[in-house]
Amino acid sequence: MKNHLTGKNLEFEVKDIHSDERAQADMVEMGMMSIPVTVIDGGTPIIGADFKKIDAALG
Repeated sequence: MKNHLTGKNLEFEVKDIHSDERAQADMVEMGMMSIPVTVIDGGTPIIGADFKKIDAALG
C-alpha cells in the first residue's frame, strides 16, 4: 500500500494498530477487523489492497 501511494506522489498517514491504541480504537469504531484499511479524505473505508477502488477514490 505504501509503495502504491508513494508511487503516485501522495502524502499519507500510516497508523499502526499493533502499537497505537488510538488507531486500534479507530478501526473498531469503523467496524473493521482486517488490515489494511484505507480512508481517503474521510470517505468510505476501503478494506484490503484494492488498488482499483483506491485509485477510483483518488479521482
